[in-house]
Amino acid sequence: MVSGKWILIIHVLSMLQAFANFTGFLMFSLFWIATIAFTFAEAFILPLLAADAPKFVEGYLVEHGDGSSASLSVGSNHQPF
Repeated sequence: MVSGKWILIIHVLSMLQAFANFTGFLMFSLFWIATIAFTFAEAFILPLLAADAPKFVEGYLVEHGDGSSASLSVGSNHQPF
């Protein structure tokens, strides 16, 4: 027969596993929400801004093009490609 101490240990470990699973689910969900938000902005908002702020749109879409003249660095020693 299993003692009460081991049942408590197993219960605590299962609660930790449930917390880890829920945290992973939340992180995965936030990833998809961020992907949907960026895709929505690329499809519906940026075309409206392209005429008024072409540098901003070019900087936003830098991963899809040849590069951008806008600096995306945090530091001051950034050299453009």
